[in-house]
Amino acid sequence: MIKKLIFITIVAIIIFFAISFLTVLVDFGTPFWEPSQILDAGFPFTYYEEFFLDFKHTGWYPVYLIVDALIIWILVFVIWYFKK
Repeated sequence: MIKKLIFITIVAIIIFFAISFLTVLVDFGTPFWEPSQILDAGFPFTYYEEFFLDFKHTGWYPVYLIVDALIIWILVFVIWYFKK
């Protein structure tokens, strides 16, 4: 049981980092849309944002970071649990 929880936690961490990376990557622009003036990370809640024009306006939202991580962990756990 402990091994399974550790494995689920590692998978959730990898998925969390991948989602966070993709939310940042979209702000740099793609061939389909222009880059954004605001860099933000996090889905479904934005836990970090920064304006490109002046780097004085940055902000971490640790509560949203924890909530995002918990949402991902719960989703991975539920999917893994009901997979069988």
